[in-house]
Amino acid sequence: MIKTLICDLGGVYFTDGSARAIERISAIYHIAEARVRDVLMGPLGSRYRCGQIGAAQFWEEAKQSWDLQAPSDEIANIWLHAYEPIEGTVALVERLRRARYEMLFLSDNVQERIDYLESRYGFLQRFEAGVLSHRVGMRKPDPRIYELALAKASHPAVQCVFIDDKPPMLEPAKRLGMSVIAFENPRQLERDLQGLGLTF
Repeated sequence: MIKTLICDLGGVYFTDGSARAIERISAIYHIAEARVRDVLMGPLGSRYRCGQIGAAQFWEEAKQSWDLQAPSDEIANIWLHAYEPIEGTVALVERLRRARYEMLFLSDNVQERIDYLESRYGFLQRFEAGVLSHRVGMRKPDPRIYELALAKASHPAVQCVFIDDKPPMLEPAKRLGMSVIAFENPRQLERDLQGLGLTF
């Protein structure tokens, strides 16, 4: 019986802000989307998400890579504003909480983005706890970060379900004994949770 839900943030609770930001940065600064993606989603972005470099260094190196002279804050704000709560997921999380399910998050994320999303949407109150990549120095799909999330759960892996919008990120959770759901939209998530026996 599932008692704990562990979910990704970007792409599940919030819109896929990185994908939106890639499109917007590309359009605003006339940089090929592939070049923007290589920075945000490649090794440099991974160093930022793992806490190996801070925001200032990340954006300076990003601008160098793009041969761009724009202010770092301007570009960072485009990235931050690309994230918005998915209303159906927010409502579903509230229903699950009222039904006494434990809600945790596991996210490849940076402090600046968490601070922005919390100040604007106050989302952290909807989760008992969570794991952020920049605080632990690793990111999905490293199995160790899933183990850290499980360590915060009040129940064993067999009573946990992990939810992510990127199917490859589900595999380590599955190997650890968790149930998994590939998120597509809130309605599909609700059906799949009910299929696992959750009542809410």
